[in-house]
Amino acid sequence: MPNSNTLKVLGRLISNPKQFAREWSITQQELIRCRNLGVISDGYLDTVTPSLTTGWAVSPEGEPPILALLIAGKRVMEFRPTLPRDDLHGRFATSALGFAIPINVGPDAEVAVTDLGGRHLIGSPRKPGLTVHLSPAGTIFEFEYAKEFLRRAEVAAAGPQALNECLSILRGLPLDDFGEIMISMPSAKMPRISKVLPAMASVEVQRHWTGSNGLALLAETNIFVRIVAQNFQELCGRRLGDSRILDFGCGYGRILRAMYYFADPDKVFGCDPSDHAVELCRQARIPSHIAMSDHLPTALPFNGKFDLIYAFSVFTHLSERATNAALCTLQKQLSDDGLLVITIRPVEYWSFDKNVNEVEAEQLMGLHNRAGFAFKPHINRADVTFGDTSMSLGYIQRNFPALRVAKIERTQQDPFQFLVLLKFKN
Repeated sequence: MPNSNTLKVLGRLISNPKQFAREWSITQQELIRCRNLGVISDGYLDTVTPSLTTGWAVSPEGEPPILALLIAGKRVMEFRPTLPRDDLHGRFATSALGFAIPINVGPDAEVAVTDLGGRHLIGSPRKPGLTVHLSPAGTIFEFEYAKEFLRRAEVAAAGPQALNECLSILRGLPLDDFGEIMISMPSAKMPRISKVLPAMASVEVQRHWTGSNGLALLAETNIFVRIVAQNFQELCGRRLGDSRILDFGCGYGRILRAMYYFADPDKVFGCDPSDHAVELCRQARIPSHIAMSDHLPTALPFNGKFDLIYAFSVFTHLSERATNAALCTLQKQLSDDGLLVITIRPVEYWSFDKNVNEVEAEQLMGLHNRAGFAFKPHINRADVTFGDTSMSLGYIQRNFPALRVAKIERTQQDPFQFLVLLKFKN
């Protein structure tokens, strides 16, 4: 558990959210240092990211309901607001980091902590019992300005160029609104749009592939695609919409969907070594070119060069052999003025990974510092290519001298995963 000072800081969220926001960065570092971010018991995740450890527990019955603020599973304060249950989300979604949804009725009910996007953090959602689902305020469907876009897109979705015309209209909305529509598919509010846009993966699939789901995962996705789009324009001097794009390690198509904000689906390609991932994309009707790639690729399953290739959370998991094979292959099919975006973990990651003990962490950090690369396989076999990986910028520059590091990006949402933007040397 976080210490008492941490709990006091988090507790001030209620009375003074602005002051809390100023102190939250300190709290994050303390939680990371303590290596106690909350344990997940539902089999999807191992740790809770620091910004998602707070939640509201709401009593499952009775009016008015009881609200309790929980931090890392510990009840900090409790009160009975003079509000009907249906009004709670409007008052608390904007000031709290998340809701806790109770599972069982009774004074000793187990509580499942979730964030605003519905991401399950603590507790067991599979146990039977009454559940109260609270929707966060401020989604696209509540805003008047969005209704005209949705109306026009519904009309376009019945036309001869349904997909591209529908996407063209929806691109007039902010990226976050566009993303909300994509993760809402299919939706009874948008029946025609739902027929042309791909269906969103189930919560179980999202969690299995990413450890998150819903609005929380959408926020992470949008941060990544904004960084990529902005830097492509800056470093390549042209729009993404006129470019050929490859999602290397596309999974179930999470980032592919977001890329449709910038480019038509026929310009976007995706590949993954998992046949299950490819099948999930096909089942969802992802309207891009999707194919299987090899675990140790020597060529891509597509011909031609790509102007943008990105690999999110791929090289953070590959063995050295798989890393070199993949980067060599991607380098071959990157256009002369193209941009390759990969994510890597720094050496400091090993002191953060709770699945690595202190002795292992020291060994892996030593290996990284000596060779610029460290890998811990998920299964202890010589032929395993998947696990957890750290890699230095120096390693990339030594082993791939034709490429240069054009820029590095990092976000507070995922502080131990760096974005490395690579271009060919002139």
